[in-house]
Amino acid sequence: AFHMLTLPELKKKYVDTGKVRFVYRDFPLDKFALQAAQIAECAGNDRYFGVVDLVFQTQAQWTAGKDPIAELTKSLRIAGITEAEVKACLANEKVADAIVAEQTTASQKLGVSSTPTLFINGERFTGNRTIEAFDEALGKLLK
Repeated sequence: AFHMLTLPELKKKYVDTGKVRFVYRDFPLDKFALQAAQIAECAGNDRYFGVVDLVFQTQAQWTAGKDPIAELTKSLRIAGITEAEVKACLANEKVADAIVAEQTTASQKLGVSSTPTLFINGERFTGNRTIEAFDEALGKLLK
């Protein structure tokens, strides 16, 4: 819900206008989320956010499938990612290790335990908050 409903509004009001900087970090909560994050990382900088968007847009479908990653792979054809590229990416343990290391650091040093978790000027915000809640938090800092 955050990625599909709240984030676009945050981006439009604050990121696209240059008022705030948004840094996205993967925080996969299960094996399939880790694999989806790997695929997004392997897509490269130019396609990364498009793949992340596609992962979230189609999440209800691919996570419900008998083989979630095979289902996700079908959706990724839209982004020009082939099945061979997905398999090669998932075989790359360095990508998975880097994501897990970042997740471990976020857990241990920042207390992140769920998604979404956002930090605004060092203050942690967990869960999908309303755009009004973000307006309030950001409004105080942007004065």
